[in-house]
Amino acid sequence: SGTGNRSVNSAYAELLAPVLKTLNLDAAVRMDTYSDFGSATNYSLGGKWDVLSFLAFRSTFGTSYRAPELNYVHQKGGGGYVSIRDEEWCRYQAADSNPCIEGQTHQIFTDSPGNKNIDPEKGRTYTLGMLVEPNNNIYFSADYVGFFIKDEFSLRPTQDIVDDYFAKRATGDNVVNTEPTNHYITSVTRPYTNIGWSSQYLIKLESGIKWSLGAVKFDYKADSVRTLSN
Repeated sequence: SGTGNRSVNSAYAELLAPVLKTLNLDAAVRMDTYSDFGSATNYSLGGKWDVLSFLAFRSTFGTSYRAPELNYVHQKGGGGYVSIRDEEWCRYQAADSNPCIEGQTHQIFTDSPGNKNIDPEKGRTYTLGMLVEPNNNIYFSADYVGFFIKDEFSLRPTQDIVDDYFAKRATGDNVVNTEPTNHYITSVTRPYTNIGWSSQYLIKLESGIKWSLGAVKFDYKADSVRTLSN
């Protein structure tokens, strides 16, 4: 549950510029104004160079902005139970003549309320590739793609929060609640937070062919993506 609202006003412009007979450039800019997260301006630049009649190189670069989902900010209630490893729970069990076995867990309650401190994600994307097109019926493309996201938002795994708590490391907006006498964990509040940055690099391959048998036309496409690193 929880209530929230947002309005967004946007403006977009795009320019396609055939600089030379064999070179085309394009550029775009987008401006967004959010009622709850301010304004953002993002752009993209791209180009395609026809080296030969059947071979072209292409490249793009762009930025992005993503405001948190409304429930990430305004969520109330909900939650459920998860199992965790808890050293204080094992001490409590041992004092009660019921010692833990290795890796033993116990259940606690977790919920994910809205987080008013969460920031938007900001990203960059670039591609560099080639297109082989011997004729209008056959093509093959290969692109190297890179993504970089800053202030990525996500839910931290409950066990990671618990481990940080016992190691006396900061848990950020996550809150660990304990039993007042024996100090074992009873619940964890873990809203969506900005967990840091992430990057991904991959190779994307795509090919296609068209053919006809009499009046029947066929169109076949295949693609493959290989992740190089995360």
